[in-house]
Amino acid sequence: MLSMIAAAGGGISVRANNTKAGLNAIFDEINRMEKKKFKTHVYADYEDRFQYFLAISILLLIIEIMLVNRKPNWTGKINLFEKNNNL
Repeated sequence: MLSMIAAAGGGISVRANNTKAGLNAIFDEINRMEKKKFKTHVYADYEDRFQYFLAISILLLIIEIMLVNRKPNWTGKINLFEKNNNL
């Protein structure tokens, strides 16, 4: 049955068992086949999903820059880098 299928498809049928004789016949037949080179095209299709987060972060950055110019009164009382001689 396999021989008939191989003949219908224009191929050959080789009985391969535990001996290497059958496998060698298959490898020889593969090596006789016409060699072809195939080109592959690799591309990536990315979806833009982070533009909303980028817009929100830029908006918050602009708001923060505007608020830095206004300094609350209580922050003037905090001196982190000056020595206190009262201690």
